[in-house]
Amino acid sequence: MLELVQLEAQPGRTALAPRTAGPTIWAVASGKGGVGKSVVCASLAVGLSQTGPRAVAVDLDLGGGNLHTLFGCARARRTLSDLAHGRVSSLADALAGTTVPGVSLLSGARAALDAANASREQTQKILRGLAQIDAAHVVLDLGAGTSFHTIDAFLAADRRLLVVTPEATAIENAHHFLKAAFFRAVRDLAADPHLYLALAPVLDEARRGGATPRELVEAASHADARAGARLRSRLREFEVFLVVNRVGGEERGNLGEKIAADARAQLGTHVRLAGSLAEDGSVPAAVDRGVPVMQLFPAARFCADVHALVASLFADAPASATRALALLQASRSEPEASEDDRVGPRGEPLPEPPAVYRATAPGRYLRARREQLGLDLRALHERTRIRDHYLEAIEAERFEALPPDLFLREYVRQIGHALEIPDPVEFARRFVEIGHARRCGEAVASGVVASAPPRPARPMPTADERLAPFDDQPALEGSP
Repeated sequence: MLELVQLEAQPGRTALAPRTAGPTIWAVASGKGGVGKSVVCASLAVGLSQTGPRAVAVDLDLGGGNLHTLFGCARARRTLSDLAHGRVSSLADALAGTTVPGVSLLSGARAALDAANASREQTQKILRGLAQIDAAHVVLDLGAGTSFHTIDAFLAADRRLLVVTPEATAIENAHHFLKAAFFRAVRDLAADPHLYLALAPVLDEARRGGATPRELVEAASHADARAGARLRSRLREFEVFLVVNRVGGEERGNLGEKIAADARAQLGTHVRLAGSLAEDGSVPAAVDRGVPVMQLFPAARFCADVHALVASLFADAPASATRALALLQASRSEPEASEDDRVGPRGEPLPEPPAVYRATAPGRYLRARREQLGLDLRALHERTRIRDHYLEAIEAERFEALPPDLFLREYVRQIGHALEIPDPVEFARRFVEIGHARRCGEAVASGVVASAPPRPARPMPTADERLAPFDDQPALEGSP
């Protein structure tokens, strides 16, 4: 059985000031696929659910939705397709529950083959329905790229998040997405006849030349002062929060702020860094299991970063920021060992467990280290949220009672981190290798024994049968 940590919603706490128009709608987009956008969306929904009475995750990646897989809801009874085909009358009727209290899912599974080409009218119908949902937050998982359906939903949201990774291609595509979104955002200005005459040639030239929003505003200002002023006002209002995903430990520093600053300098848009999320083995392990990483591995570095992201997004809402920061501290509740914890009764440094245990008996090494720190299994469970019977099996090296290697590696890494073992990642890798070798060795030995031919059963000879060969011997000379 999986360890599903109980995540509780906090009724009565709202993330932002109450809005009479309905829930706060968050759009999560990316310039290209493969940057972890859907994982960020699912994790954000879980994080937001703990600052408000309810959150709804919506899979608007039409034609390529997989948010239901991340929540383990592959058999969602109703989806967006049911609304499109009139099988349900409202979006609220298509909501499905998840394993996370306070989080519902509007699945995009079973979409028609042409669902990705939804018209603007269909997109607006969905967005109007979302505004009527009884929830504090609605988080939209948009398709990657710059389709009109994706950009229209992105622009209609109250808060816009753009997910990027520290790769040149991802950053380049993120810049392209921002340009396409801004050009789409100013198209309604053409409804003014005066502005249309001034802007039409400027917009056409900017599209052909791939101009940035800053360059578009400058060109419009030269063509018509009023048009330039309107575009400049739109550019100031065009705010996007940047989320840098899969950031390695050596890259964390100012990498995210540098990417945001480059976007502001090159594009002229209001891009603000909301947070950086660590490259964490917990994420693929949770995805493979179909359980939100925030629920399966709440003590993971990635989850702490998500709580920090939520706190950053609520910087202008003190009450919710306080709640988000409290959750962040809870996710980092593993206290650092004090100086008293690191020394013996007479002030001498605590010795490391024998190194031979680390190489040949890693489970025994973990037990010795835990006992050295004065922790029992219950205390270790509180630090790691790993089930007691798994902790016991890991220390006893009962590999047959442990989960598959992918999950075992992450469990051992978290234990090593909690016990302050040097290089817990390498230790976890070695633990899994030892387990794999032992299981293979036992299987080979069992196979050899099973394949050996049985020995023929032979009855125990009687005394006469044993003496019979001697009866045929000739008598010795001199014998009577």
